[in-house]
Amino acid sequence: MLQDIINLKTDKATWWILPVIQGYVQIEKCKVEMGIDEQPHYEIFNLAIISRRSRFRAGTRYKRRGVDDEGKCANYVETEQLVWYHDHQVSFVQVRGSVPVYWSQPGYKYKPPPHIDRDEAETQLAFEKHFTEELSLYGPVCIVNLVEQTGKEKIIWEAYSNHVLNYNNPDITYTTFDFHEYCRGMHFEMYLFWSVNWLQY
Repeated sequence: MLQDIINLKTDKATWWILPVIQGYVQIEKCKVEMGIDEQPHYEIFNLAIISRRSRFRAGTRYKRRGVDDEGKCANYVETEQLVWYHDHQVSFVQVRGSVPVYWSQPGYKYKPPPHIDRDEAETQLAFEKHFTEELSLYGPVCIVNLVEQTGKEKIIWEAYSNHVLNYNNPDITYTTFDFHEYCRGMHFEMYLFWSVNWLQY
């Protein structure tokens, strides 16, 4: 909506241009105790987290699912974690979104069963559009599929896995983690154990 005003390239136009994100920003100064002597020594660093939700296919849970014809996922969020320490900076970026296949959860009851909405050939086109854009933005990608591998979500898990295999791109690493199975009973620390073990391989 602001592109015409931006294209004017005049200082007077800047009063009408307000960058806005749908997301979250927090920046904190952190202190870490160093050394083992009696006099504690502290190192200071800055930590920031910035999450930006895409304007494409934003919506409420259950009502907005899957991918569209342009490869845009529902409820897509990019989160960047940044650390500043003296003259050094490091950044870690992760994205999350609805599984990039054509699927939906029609109905208004709690946790309605998901449905695959289009055939495999149609879905593969949208799936590849999605990951072509991801690879152009971020380079090599590591996918962590958090969908339940049994029960109602099994058809989504299978569809996602099949489309990754069909795409067969060497710049994509694919792994699955049944979050609900491993973290059953609110034991979220199990995710940390899994992450450490996975990184060792």
